[in-house]
Amino acid sequence: MARVPYFDPDRAEGPRAKAAFGRIGANPANIFRMLSHSGEMIDGWTKLGTQILTYSSLDPKLREIAIIRTGVMMKSDYEVFQHR
Repeated sequence: MARVPYFDPDRAEGPRAKAAFGRIGANPANIFRMLSHSGEMIDGWTKLGTQILTYSSLDPKLREIAIIRTGVMMKSDYEVFQHR
Protein backbone atom coordinates (compact mmCIF):
# COMPACT_ATOMS: atom_id res chain seq x y z
CA MET A 1 0.00 0.00 0.00
CA ALA A 2 1.29 3.43 -0.89
CA ARG A 3 2.12 5.83 1.94
CA VAL A 4 0.75 8.68 -0.14
CA PRO A 5 -2.65 8.09 -1.73
CA TYR A 6 -2.64 7.78 -5.51
CA PHE A 7 -3.78 10.85 -7.40
CA ASP A 8 -7.15 10.58 -9.11
CA PRO A 9 -6.61 11.58 -12.78
CA ASP A 10 -10.19 12.84 -12.95
CA ARG A 11 -9.19 15.59 -10.50
CA ALA A 12 -6.41 16.94 -12.73
CA GLU A 13 -6.56 20.70 -13.03
CA GLY A 14 -4.97 22.95 -15.60
CA PRO A 15 -4.62 22.46 -19.32
CA ARG A 16 -1.12 20.94 -19.25
CA ALA A 17 -2.05 18.33 -16.63
CA LYS A 18 -5.23 17.38 -18.48
CA ALA A 19 -3.33 17.10 -21.77
CA ALA A 20 -0.68 14.92 -20.12
CA PHE A 21 -3.33 12.53 -18.83
CA GLY A 22 -4.89 12.48 -22.28
CA ARG A 23 -1.59 11.16 -23.63
CA ILE A 24 -1.06 8.70 -20.76
CA GLY A 25 -4.41 7.01 -21.22
CA ALA A 26 -7.27 5.74 -19.10
CA ASN A 27 -5.25 3.48 -16.78
CA PRO A 28 -2.02 5.29 -15.93
CA ALA A 29 0.82 3.39 -14.29
CA ASN A 30 1.22 4.02 -10.58
CA ILE A 31 4.30 6.18 -11.13
CA PHE A 32 2.20 8.64 -13.14
CA ARG A 33 -0.52 8.59 -10.50
CA MET A 34 2.10 9.59 -7.90
CA LEU A 35 3.89 12.14 -10.09
CA SER A 36 0.52 13.74 -10.74
CA HIS A 37 0.60 15.23 -7.26
CA SER A 38 3.03 17.72 -8.86
CA GLY A 39 0.14 19.28 -10.79
CA GLU A 40 1.08 20.89 -14.07
CA MET A 41 4.62 19.47 -13.83
CA ILE A 42 3.28 16.03 -14.84
CA ASP A 43 3.41 17.37 -18.40
CA GLY A 44 7.16 17.94 -18.15
CA TRP A 45 7.76 14.56 -16.50
CA THR A 46 5.96 12.69 -19.27
CA LYS A 47 7.73 14.65 -22.01
CA LEU A 48 11.14 14.00 -20.42
CA GLY A 49 10.43 10.27 -20.09
CA THR A 50 9.22 10.06 -23.67
CA GLN A 51 12.34 11.82 -24.95
CA ILE A 52 14.63 9.48 -23.00
CA LEU A 53 12.82 6.36 -24.18
CA THR A 54 12.49 7.52 -27.79
CA TYR A 55 15.75 9.29 -28.54
CA SER A 56 18.32 7.75 -26.20
CA SER A 57 21.06 5.75 -27.89
CA LEU A 58 21.30 3.49 -24.84
CA ASP A 59 20.34 -0.10 -25.61
CA PRO A 60 16.96 -0.88 -23.94
CA LYS A 61 18.36 -3.94 -22.15
CA LEU A 62 21.28 -1.95 -20.79
CA ARG A 63 18.90 0.82 -19.72
CA GLU A 64 16.82 -1.69 -17.73
CA ILE A 65 19.96 -3.13 -16.12
CA ALA A 66 21.01 0.39 -15.11
CA ILE A 67 17.55 1.10 -13.64
CA ILE A 68 17.52 -2.18 -11.69
CA ARG A 69 21.09 -1.69 -10.46
CA THR A 70 20.30 1.83 -9.29
CA GLY A 71 17.16 0.51 -7.58
CA VAL A 72 19.17 -2.16 -5.77
CA MET A 73 21.82 0.33 -4.67
CA MET A 74 19.17 2.77 -3.40
CA LYS A 75 17.21 -0.04 -1.70
CA SER A 76 14.15 0.81 -3.78
CA ASP A 77 12.32 -2.51 -3.73
CA TYR A 78 9.36 -1.08 -5.62
CA GLU A 79 11.51 0.18 -8.51
CA VAL A 80 13.39 -3.12 -8.75
CA PHE A 81 10.12 -5.05 -8.71
CA GLN A 82 8.60 -2.89 -11.47
CA HIS A 83 11.58 -3.36 -13.79
CA ARG A 84 12.36 -7.05 -13.26
